[in-house]
Amino acid sequence: RGVQTLCPRVGSASFSCGKTDWLTYGTRTLSVHGRDATCTWFHPTKRHTSIVRYPWVTRQALEQDEVAFALSDRAASARKAPIHARVVFGAHAVERELAPQRGWQRVALPNETASGPLTIEVSTRDSGMAHLCYRLR
Repeated sequence: RGVQTLCPRVGSASFSCGKTDWLTYGTRTLSVHGRDATCTWFHPTKRHTSIVRYPWVTRQALEQDEVAFALSDRAASARKAPIHARVVFGAHAVERELAPQRGWQRVALPNETASGPLTIEVSTRDSGMAHLCYRLR
């Protein structure tokens, strides 16, 4: 799939994947459907796939067996291109196009896996205003 670049850690819980603030991934608070939401900032970029890997996730540790994605309200109003999300849990993958809309869009984890590595991948045709975050729930 091309060349992978690891993003260096910045502070205790963020990773810098570029020279601009929007390419620093980590916990942020965004306005999602009119409410402040704390989530992991994860901004996709054009011509690249952004990837987050969790070495081991147990389904028992999750409340709802899902990854919930949201654009900030401002970004949802301005977005033109959808964001492609791919969630791989163990050896099973689920893919979904995230529409440019307000609110949470949920991707259920594959039922075939009880525990294992979890990978979240996002990409888009248009980097502008792709203010995306996720919650692992």
